[in-house]
Amino acid sequence: MQIRYVDLGSKVPLGLLNQLAERASAYGYGAVALQGLEGVRTVGGLILIPKHSTDSKDLSSQRSGGISLKVLTANKPGELRLSNRVLRALDVVELDFRAFSEGAARKALSKLVNTGKPVMINFSEVLDAILSGVDLSGLYALLSLYERGSLTLVLGSGARELREVHHPIVYYSFLQELGLSEAKALSTLTANPLSVLRGAGFNVTL
Repeated sequence: MQIRYVDLGSKVPLGLLNQLAERASAYGYGAVALQGLEGVRTVGGLILIPKHSTDSKDLSSQRSGGISLKVLTANKPGELRLSNRVLRALDVVELDFRAFSEGAARKALSKLVNTGKPVMINFSEVLDAILSGVDLSGLYALLSLYERGSLTLVLGSGARELREVHHPIVYYSFLQELGLSEAKALSTLTANPLSVLRGAGFNVTL
């Protein structure tokens, strides 16, 4: 049975939709979530999911046409003070791990774990951090929590252009290099993002 991957972190512009669908399908993706997409679409066998990302703490006040994946982008610890109303509207937290390396930030991560909400990090940001020599302790803290079963982790591509869309084996191998087990690394690209989509109300079968 062919493994079908899911990318919830793509930032490729909609103007490149057909090229993205062609490349993603060739790489074994079954679904990709995209900002600005109007409704679920299927292009060349690839399921395209509409995504709504915001840095606002009140996602529940957002009104989008039809169902979409609700993503809170958290770039600093204070943005993880989530009200019950936001938690009910939220599907996944897209986390900038680079801001979560010190004591206060670790406490924010603990609070996030207690919410039970899935967490997404993006490969493009991990790569940028490594090439820039940025402290990776926040990333390792997340990976450790995930390996212990304390949270659900999703790895998105974070691709901002087509050349940043890589074969999932690249991400899978990279996560193992960072210390994740084979099963956990694979789940970040398959079972976990699929679970997020189904939890958001998308009846996706890959």
